[in-house]
Amino acid sequence: MNIVHTYIDNMYIDQNDESKHSFAQKWGLVSLAKRGHQVTLLCGSRTDTRQEFIWNNIKVIQLPSKIKLTNSTKILKNFTTELKNLKPDIIHTHHYASFIPELSLLHAKMNRIPIVLTIHNSFTEGSVPMKILASIYLTAMQLFLPFYDHTTFISKYLQNKWRFKLVKNKSSVVYNQIPAPRYLGTKEIITQSAKNILYIGRLSHQKGVDLLIKSMKEVKKQIPSAKLQIVGNGSEKYTNKLKKICKINHLQDCIEFLGYKRGTEKAKIYQNSSTMIIPSRDEGFGNVIIEGLLNKIPLVIANNGALPEAASGFATIFKKNNPAELAKSIIKSLNLHGSKEQLETLEQGHNSAIKFTTEKIAIDLEQVYTSLL
Repeated sequence: MNIVHTYIDNMYIDQNDESKHSFAQKWGLVSLAKRGHQVTLLCGSRTDTRQEFIWNNIKVIQLPSKIKLTNSTKILKNFTTELKNLKPDIIHTHHYASFIPELSLLHAKMNRIPIVLTIHNSFTEGSVPMKILASIYLTAMQLFLPFYDHTTFISKYLQNKWRFKLVKNKSSVVYNQIPAPRYLGTKEIITQSAKNILYIGRLSHQKGVDLLIKSMKEVKKQIPSAKLQIVGNGSEKYTNKLKKICKINHLQDCIEFLGYKRGTEKAKIYQNSSTMIIPSRDEGFGNVIIEGLLNKIPLVIANNGALPEAASGFATIFKKNNPAELAKSIIKSLNLHGSKEQLETLEQGHNSAIKFTTEKIAIDLEQVYTSLL
């Protein structure tokens, strides 16, 4: 099949590094190319020129903006012309942004090409003004949703949200593909005195990092050796806000901001952690949960969004938006460290998560595409 994916940007593809993980792996483009399909990503560029290159057997065409309102709201130069020249059997567009999916839909209907839409989030992220804009956009989006031939969601949680009820009868859940963990030999034995708590993810209000930091005050009282490592980037304003919370609660000595990590650095952090916390206020799926399960790290997660769905019963769940409850769950997890009960759960969780590292996403997408041709 000749499959064209359309998106607002290049899915974090690094033209000079085919080993670097991107949305193109997570969303199945690489797996589809491995299975012999002709796959093209037609997307936005961060430069003022058109660029075309091959990456992991995917043709990537990056187009400059014609009209740009925000980073996620723009119209690309010659977008429909490029799409027409590619002569796709299937168009697959992705909803993290406006105009690209709608223009892809218009072209598909005018040329009688089957089109698939994937919805990756619940449109609840960002500041209050952004949430208001998202609400307005969701209202307008209802006019277009019924015209896509099929809609895929990255979780049952998103599929069942009332705002997407117009497409539920012609939709399916296709989970993201998560990279297999990079092992660095034998995992180091973490002693009972070393209580290493880990957060990995974006630093934003939606991710609930502030709740985690506040919970550390009680954790520190109960377990003085507890340390929290925060891995990930965010805006300078929000990062400074988090550091201020640390200072107010006198937690600077037990909380470390490590910034963004990948590759062996990230793998080493995973392997030396006693427990990992996912305190999100909302989440469309929770890829980091799968990473945690694959790395056999005890998980403490919020009872929010699709987090329980992703964990599949192999995590301690705390009451959402509640630092006191989170503290209790962290303390419980740390006190169970190395126990037979916890080790059995980790092994079962690891076995459950392996399915997310396979080529299953490509098989699921093939079935969707074939049903539309």
